[in-house]
Amino acid sequence: MGDAARKGERGQAIILMAVGLCFLMLGASALAIDWGNGLLQKRRLQNAADAAALAAATELARGGTVSGAVAAAQGVVATNTGGAVSLPFDPGSNAGVALDSGIEFSGNSVRVALKREVPTFFAPVMGVNQLTVGARARAVVGPYSVLPITFKRFSAGNTSAPLSPPANPDRVIDYLMPAQDANGQPISIDQWPNALTESPYPAASDTPDGHYDPKVSGPVVPLIGHDAVANVANGNDFHFFVAPDVRGFSQLSPTLYNGASLVDAQSAQLLKNQTVGYILSGGYPGPNPLPGEELAAFSGVTNNDAVHAMQQRFKPGDLVTAMVYNGTVYRKPSFNLSVTPYLVSNFGSPPIVSTFQVTLTPLNNFTHSGVQFSVSGLEGFGDWQFESSSPNSIYTVAVPGGGPVTLTLKVTANQPGARTALIQAVAPPPVGSGPGQSRTVCATLVVGGVPAFSLSSNEANKVVEQGSGGRFDVDVQGWNGIATEDAAVAIGWVGSAPSNVTLSAPGTVQVRNGHTTNLRVNVDVGAGTSVGYWPLRLTVKDADPNHQERNQSILLTLVVTDSSVSPTVLLNTAFVKVLGYANFRIDYFTNNTVYAHAVSGLYSSPDQLGRGMKARLVPWQ
Repeated sequence: MGDAARKGERGQAIILMAVGLCFLMLGASALAIDWGNGLLQKRRLQNAADAAALAAATELARGGTVSGAVAAAQGVVATNTGGAVSLPFDPGSNAGVALDSGIEFSGNSVRVALKREVPTFFAPVMGVNQLTVGARARAVVGPYSVLPITFKRFSAGNTSAPLSPPANPDRVIDYLMPAQDANGQPISIDQWPNALTESPYPAASDTPDGHYDPKVSGPVVPLIGHDAVANVANGNDFHFFVAPDVRGFSQLSPTLYNGASLVDAQSAQLLKNQTVGYILSGGYPGPNPLPGEELAAFSGVTNNDAVHAMQQRFKPGDLVTAMVYNGTVYRKPSFNLSVTPYLVSNFGSPPIVSTFQVTLTPLNNFTHSGVQFSVSGLEGFGDWQFESSSPNSIYTVAVPGGGPVTLTLKVTANQPGARTALIQAVAPPPVGSGPGQSRTVCATLVVGGVPAFSLSSNEANKVVEQGSGGRFDVDVQGWNGIATEDAAVAIGWVGSAPSNVTLSAPGTVQVRNGHTTNLRVNVDVGAGTSVGYWPLRLTVKDADPNHQERNQSILLTLVVTDSSVSPTVLLNTAFVKVLGYANFRIDYFTNNTVYAHAVSGLYSSPDQLGRGMKARLVPWQ
């Protein structure tokens, strides 16, 4: 082939490459046009999603219904897309961040996800007839979530006592109402709100631009930290930082959430770190406490960690939601029971009357409307009577708190012998609040100088955690010249028996005159044993079958608690009672205190705090 021919072929190849390049450039341009149109439609769809989410949230903020919010959002989508995009609503949907089409509500949050198909102009030549574009938006009303803080509602006073008409310097201020009246004078209250939730006066609110106005919002006061102090502290160094994962101190064991425990000091430190983490993440993950629930209260320097977390997470002007309490800090109420004398010997002839003093000592502000006192172990031997009640009848007495309550117990022995009286005080629980409390003490009565023995225990109520063991120690005291003998031992449950609990005790115990022998009852509690009080009776029988009247019994009580809560830690844990929720705007920080003012009244649920608040867009997550 000649040179001319080869040059011709090269020219044709160049022309073909040029034509191919032109087609490639045209294809790229076509794709660029279609892609650009897709981006434009996505921006328009995003604007529609943003507007729809805000419209729905705003409707909720006005106090509207979910159906009204759905209609508002659907109308915005139709207007912004010319009816080309629909916004379905499924009331049962719970997709959360996975939502790809529709509208979904969760508390004070609204999610809107839109999707549409955009036709292409040039891309069909390459097999692409349409592009799918989507947009998502989330709007909320009010703060993100609840902080682990309980704000003190009142400036002073004990809400369990009547409130006298305020007068300087004893004026009481409700921090959830405006700081000043129309004349610029401080506002105080002359009555406690009904059930501490309803205000007989206007509640605090926010200004349109968020700037502080004392005639609209509450006074600037400590929200958390060193300067935040309780009105009635009951010896607790509490500064408004709480653990919402530990609740319910009227129960035998509190209810725990989110993996919390209160076994020892290490677990308490982990609980504190976890709760500080809730502040850093923006709020408590839930479930949110209900009004009336009791929350564990942190004390001392622990609050400094919470203040530092607030400084890292928030800034002045930010809106936050906190729980509200009445200004009083509590500890788990309890009581002790004692009897004097613990032994009475009467050598006279029956019937003979012996007198004992039974004292109930309240602990941690224990009060009760009707503690029930009773005696067992005297059946067939004699009668017992508290104060002026009927013989052998339960005696009920109110414990108003404060000092101890002392009762006179009379025992009338109708025959010679010896008996151990089991004196029990039972505080029934409030309705629906779990098990109550009980205490048992022993008193021995010897009549007529008959040889006998007595039973006693310094720990008639034994607390054992699920999945662990313990023991009762019972002292067997020989009296009045009794000969050395091996007395039979029997033990059994009073009433129903708990599951997964094993009792073990020796079959006999040696009884000697003038000596005390220790009798040990071992208890193994399984992990699945029900929390509660389980009474059992230990009986020691006289070896002489002709003197079975000498048989002695003692009532013991096994108290089973949750394995994640140490009884010692529980009794030392302070707590507060939740009244409800309110919104606050942060004013400023000091080294150890966060100051804020209320911008809402009190609500029973944080979901209600969106009313009257401005809706805003937040990240989708």
